[in-house]
Amino acid sequence: MARGSLENQLADLIFPPKSNAANERLAQHLWAHRDDLFTFLRQPGLDATTWRAELAIRFGVILRKIWGGSRTWAGARAQAVLMSVWRTCWQQGRSALDYLSQILRGTQSQDCAPSGLNVRLADSAVAL
Repeated sequence: MARGSLENQLADLIFPPKSNAANERLAQHLWAHRDDLFTFLRQPGLDATTWRAELAIRFGVILRKIWGGSRTWAGARAQAVLMSVWRTCWQQGRSALDYLSQILRGTQSQDCAPSGLNVRLADSAVAL
């Protein structure tokens, strides 16, 4: 019932013509995506915000700010791969340091490889 009320309020705000072209474009965009705006109200367990995703990338953002970013595309790719490996290992409760040391020594065992993580560090220009 509350969802229907919100959707009706959105429609009431969108439909009157806007005198400002930018506001009219925004209204048209909102109308085109009206089914997507309140998905979190239709699907139980779905978050209304992106805070989980932002939390997931926070470490990489902090490192980028501390180090001043990557100066080359190869460096940026290496950091992206390393952050992905680190986060995947963390989410699966595994040691990223163990995984990376085994893969760099060529002694990776099936026990160490996080499921779903298929990374070739040599192809990513990772230099440690």
